[in-house]
Amino acid sequence: MDTMSPYYELNSLPPALQHLVEQELEPEEKLRWIGQPVPVYFTGASMGAVLFAIPWTLFALFWICGAAGFKIPEKFGPELLFPLFGVPFVLIGLAMFCAPLFTRRALKKTVYAITDHRAIVFAGTFFSTTIVSYEPGELGKLQRKEKPNGTGDVLFGDPSLTASREEQQSPGFVSANGFLNIPQAKEVERLLKDLAAKAPPKETEKEQAEPLVDLPILQTIPLPPRELPFSVRLYLRLCSTSAPIIGWFVAGFGFIFALVAVGFMGLDDAIPRIWSDAGKATITDIEEANMKLNDRKVYAYHFEKTDNDAERITGKSYGYKGIYETGDEVLLHKSEKRYRVQNLSLTPGGTWWWFPLVFLGGGCLFGVSGLCFPIYSWFAGGKAIQMLQYGTAVGARYLGKNPTGTSYNNRPVMKVNFEYQVAGETYTASAQALDTFRLTDAKQKVVFYDPMVPERSVVLDGLPSGIHLDELTCRFWTNPLYCFFPLLAAAIVCGQIAAIVVLALRAI
Repeated sequence: MDTMSPYYELNSLPPALQHLVEQELEPEEKLRWIGQPVPVYFTGASMGAVLFAIPWTLFALFWICGAAGFKIPEKFGPELLFPLFGVPFVLIGLAMFCAPLFTRRALKKTVYAITDHRAIVFAGTFFSTTIVSYEPGELGKLQRKEKPNGTGDVLFGDPSLTASREEQQSPGFVSANGFLNIPQAKEVERLLKDLAAKAPPKETEKEQAEPLVDLPILQTIPLPPRELPFSVRLYLRLCSTSAPIIGWFVAGFGFIFALVAVGFMGLDDAIPRIWSDAGKATITDIEEANMKLNDRKVYAYHFEKTDNDAERITGKSYGYKGIYETGDEVLLHKSEKRYRVQNLSLTPGGTWWWFPLVFLGGGCLFGVSGLCFPIYSWFAGGKAIQMLQYGTAVGARYLGKNPTGTSYNNRPVMKVNFEYQVAGETYTASAQALDTFRLTDAKQKVVFYDPMVPERSVVLDGLPSGIHLDELTCRFWTNPLYCFFPLLAAAIVCGQIAAIVVLALRAI
């Protein structure tokens, strides 16, 4: 048995995992190496869950407080049921905050083993363990990602068919497609190569693969640079993936929440600021404002500074009835050029400096996180535009498809893989889709690749279904109406951002 890793001994594992491995091994099977991933709290997926949980939970808490009228109910009644609808959303947010704990627990329940017959992955989850075995002939091409300290990942199979670590690993789940985050990854890769060398030659490997034939459409596609109509380029920028649909919704939801927070709390309460003592003032008039908050009438309290300064300061602060009377002497607070009367606020806690960060900042953070999706789509569309305009068209052979681990409306997103040849070298291309019929209805598809970097490519049928290639003129076209709803969503979100900026400038 090799002694290259601190996890090489079977008895170094916890008793439950040791028993699990012993039950899996055959009597004649000899263990060459066994180890566990380095347990960590934060991965790409768990960090994303925590960041998403911040605005989610803040919004749920704000909704509960708003539904309760920003006060603690004095007695249980039917009016208390409405705020309680927000409790499940708070619990969901707390569960997302626990994603790092789920990830670490899953990693501590995961075991990797190499025997003289196979490689075994005991992939831990929060409730169970999935056991996957790889015979020598199934290891395929190994891929190692190593950090300076020697810790890294060793992935199995064809890189085009193996998802990245971020795609495989989600909170509470560890991928079974390789050894992740293990010490001395290079030595583990060497053992796996030794195991893969024991694979018997397959008859299919001796046979020549089916040659790629030129598709008829390749003869009619014009040489680069090709002309792309503006509508095609705009559609690719806005709708290159299904992610913008989610992104615009999340961004609009977050910025609406920020605007509602400003409307409920007012400019003085909604914008973070530090207030200082500005002396005393007198309430000169109290008038009813044309607004209500939680069925309570809002009043404007007009004030005038009463000290002997040469500058006469007047203004008004908003609050509810009964706080002050006309002629009362009050304390005045100042922030830059703005003044407010002490204790006048439309929202409990509105006078605290951190209070606006919770609601206005939380809504903006939620909106900005949603904008990441359309921004990603914009750059992905830019790659597709570059390939269609300047790329070389070639036929690609269909290899297969595998799930990406994500879903949309309870439908799994599939990754469809192809291979193509350039100057005798074989390269891979892939496309993700919910409905894979367009990508799998033929054995070969058209791929556009970058002549300077052949690895960069796009699959023609993997582009949005609104993109068409005219068989007669071989020109790309799309219906401009397809861009209407994405542009409308972008206009709404940009309008919300502009409104927030204008309100913020007014409040300064």
